[in-house]
Amino acid sequence: MSAADPALADWVAPLTRGLAACLDDAGALYEPDGAGGSPSDHYAYVFTALALYEQPQDRDWRLPLRYWLALEPRRRGHAPFNRLGLVLLERRLRDAGAPAEDLALVARGRRACRLRRRYPANNWALLAATVRLLEARTPGQRRRRARVVARRAARWRTAAGGFIDFPRRPRAGRGATPFAYHLKALLCLWLAFRAHRDPRLEGQLLRYWGWLRLVLSPGGYCGGLGRTSHGLFGDACLLAVLHGARHGGGLSPPAAEALAATATAVRGRCAAQRRGDGLLWLTPARRPGAAGGWDGYMHLSVYNAWMAGLLAATAHGHPGLCGRPPEGVGRLAWRAAPGRVEADEQAGLLRLRQGGTDLLLSTRGQPVQGFSRRQADLRAAAGLVLHLERDGRPALPTPPRIAAEALRACPCRAGWTPLVACGGRLYGM
Repeated sequence: MSAADPALADWVAPLTRGLAACLDDAGALYEPDGAGGSPSDHYAYVFTALALYEQPQDRDWRLPLRYWLALEPRRRGHAPFNRLGLVLLERRLRDAGAPAEDLALVARGRRACRLRRRYPANNWALLAATVRLLEARTPGQRRRRARVVARRAARWRTAAGGFIDFPRRPRAGRGATPFAYHLKALLCLWLAFRAHRDPRLEGQLLRYWGWLRLVLSPGGYCGGLGRTSHGLFGDACLLAVLHGARHGGGLSPPAAEALAATATAVRGRCAAQRRGDGLLWLTPARRPGAAGGWDGYMHLSVYNAWMAGLLAATAHGHPGLCGRPPEGVGRLAWRAAPGRVEADEQAGLLRLRQGGTDLLLSTRGQPVQGFSRRQADLRAAAGLVLHLERDGRPALPTPPRIAAEALRACPCRAGWTPLVACGGRLYGM
């Protein structure tokens, strides 16, 4: 299959080969480095199948999908994520005039991914609504479901355009605005806009897109706050949107150049995370586990499969991901204006870019999404430098989610965040 974006196809090819090497003859997917099997209740199997379809390897794309479908239903999960991958794959198969048995296999997978009416996190709910829009069969269904996506995107954002993942009903527009889930929401709005060009969707897409100038640095970093900080999951969402928009044209030369430069910066930073087996480390720390800033749900196979599936499809011109962006995109500032302080007061974020220095500060903190007696989530604390960059290179470590035992052993790891020891327990942010 020829690539619409050969440079992106070449960039993602080692990743797809690395995933294929993690598959055994039965279709089981394994974590690299002897870390056991890939968690079947995530979405690595489906997005590995999508990546292998777009970039064929010595493993058939059907192999991981059949293995995953043969599992007991209770061992499968993340239905909205898997259903998105299957919808993207089915569109490809139909456009290619695939055999009926291949379409039946994917349809069986979609039936196995039952969507719920409600989800505990807004990012899941927005994804489920987006998938329903992509599956709409009639113009009337598309209009109604597009309105649902637009309403949710409007309800779950700050005035400046930052996605609020928690709570479901934000008070005064305040809540948890993790960067990775903002990028996921941006991907959802881009997919929705590609499926149905509703003016309300377009308006929300531009709001979310404009928020990038607050959190995306010249060095291609977009993290420091909330879950999956600086994680590959958000990188994949952002790169899919940036490259998908590049396919459509219609931008002014300065806007197109700025978009290309931004995509190159993010892709270059991710390239520095390339492992010897072709996969990518999940964070710029290039280390596994807590030392690399991983949350407990982060797995190499899962996020690499998400990245490979989305970017391989984008590189080969998937119509659901690639196309002309809204006209207003060309008028947006892609990066913070030098010497100007920009802020999202509801999210508690402040950004200053001066010369070669780029500073992102948390001014008043945010609700912690995953409370624990055993861990402190310093990423949610107030008064922290979330990201400091000098000439495109990070100058400070990112605030972590850190175990209480590690803080007892080395309290200085909390930086200037106060800790209180009382009654044998440690209290932190």
